Amino acid sequence: MKKRLFCTFLASILAFGCPVSSFAAEITATAIPNSRNLEGWGDFSDGMCLVMQDRSKLGYINTAGKVVISPKYTYANDFSEGKAMVVIDNKVCYINKTGKVVISTGLNYNYDAYGWASHGETEFKNGMACVYGPGGWGSINASGKVVIPFQFDNPYFFNEKGMAQVFLNGDMNYINTKGKLIFPKGYSSIGENKDGTWTGIRLDQLSHAGFMHSEYDSYDLLDAKGNVIKTNIPAYNTQNYDLIELAQATLDDYGLSKDRYLSISVPVDGIAKASLLYDVANANYGGVRNVYIDTKTCREIAGPFNQAEDFREGYALVSKNVTEGLVTNSYYGLINKKGQPALPLEYAPAANSKGLSEGHMLAKKNGTLYLIKNTSHKGGFTDISSADYFYKPVKWAVEKGITSGVSDTSFAPNQTCTRGQIISFLWRAAGSPQPSISNPYSDVKSSDYFYKAALWADEQGMAKDTSFAPNTPCTRAMAVEFMWRYDGSPSYDAELPFHDVNTDADYAKAITWALDSGVTSGTSETTFSPDNTCTRGQIATFLYRGFAQ
Repeated sequence: MKKRLFCTFLASILAFGCPVSSFAAEITATAIPNSRNLEGWGDFSDGMCLVMQDRSKLGYINTAGKVVISPKYTYANDFSEGKAMVVIDNKVCYINKTGKVVISTGLNYNYDAYGWASHGETEFKNGMACVYGPGGWGSINASGKVVIPFQFDNPYFFNEKGMAQVFLNGDMNYINTKGKLIFPKGYSSIGENKDGTWTGIRLDQLSHAGFMHSEYDSYDLLDAKGNVIKTNIPAYNTQNYDLIELAQATLDDYGLSKDRYLSISVPVDGIAKASLLYDVANANYGGVRNVYIDTKTCREIAGPFNQAEDFREGYALVSKNVTEGLVTNSYYGLINKKGQPALPLEYAPAANSKGLSEGHMLAKKNGTLYLIKNTSHKGGFTDISSADYFYKPVKWAVEKGITSGVSDTSFAPNQTCTRGQIISFLWRAAGSPQPSISNPYSDVKSSDYFYKAALWADEQGMAKDTSFAPNTPCTRAMAVEFMWRYDGSPSYDAELPFHDVNTDADYAKAITWALDSGVTSGTSETTFSPDNTCTRGQIATFLYRGFAQ
């Protein structure tokens, strides 16, 4: 492995004002002046949170507790990649963090259509956002250009593999980031199987179609590129291509008594929520049923609570109801992973909030809006903790100037990494050398942040083509191939143990190099999943393993 020299990086950390109340060393609550007519709305995203004034107009507050964009919008969404969707004069626009309109789509705001976009579909991710226009839903890029035509029945977002589930004229399908349909038309349901193949069910294969449950007599088997492997396979076929299902947990998984508990959720950060039996809750806790279980010890650590959210960033938002005269009020607070109180049950959280996000949350107490802050995060990024597998790699990459956050307080470790980003990381790792060639790419401009990195990559033989596709999600195969070429393309003849990697593939030697260098391993003993996309946290980890030593 070649040794690399890196340039240094200086990062500043925003200071935070003195708290007026503190319940635990890590959690502080600071009253926001002149906030009695303000209410929090959702969670912090990209260093900003929506606030509503007088229950009518929306604006934005930052992590310092300052209203930086005054409430004036009837509709507004979270910030992502430095932009947020707002409605101005019934037109869909995107603003930057100063409130300046940077994209005017010219599209009318459709209340009914956008009512279905409740999972962040309209937020920018990897340079694209889903918007509604004539003909249906499509996508625009960061310049406001339509890059996926308005034709789909539903709002959509792309998963970690660069695929989005869409409906077109009633048929279910998936598209790639260029908007191309992956599977043949005519399927009422398509789902991925555990072995990487896909099951497609046509209407003519259904024996019973119901709102909650459907039955089918046969199905088609397809590969990940949409090619039909076999058609009209009987539903009782013994090959049993099992669909990937939502993760589930049972009481038996943790040896919990069915005489006390009704159900248990999938653990988050080693902690699961369990529901007490109605009889147990009514007899002992006034009907309150939600408790937390440490899945390592299989013991209750906190509860019961009326409302219990999953743990986020080391803390969970919980509530208890208190009857005060003829009125029952809910009071919220935070607990840590030991089940100890971290913020007293005295607050009303922002509407739709699930707890801490990017180390902050908004909540009201006695009519005043408070900024709740987790002060235990160090190094500027509130979405990374020392327990994360990518903590040291991200810290190293930032210190070496290889990468920085998407904002002053957020690294976005779970955001998909693009080709433009990974090439920029490697270019900075090489010391940010000045390229000496002219621009060979049709989709790279001198104003792009990755401009010099892309030219350098072409110069080094790492990326050769007339287009660079900077916003294409970076796959596992792309990542290790870029790193392998950066390391001099050493030759390897070792046999790969993965059935999903052809030994003649362009990236086969790169995967062998990655295994030998300890950069990464397979996703299982027999699969590498070369087409799976990588997150920023994963790429930082690959670089750390490959070049930090």
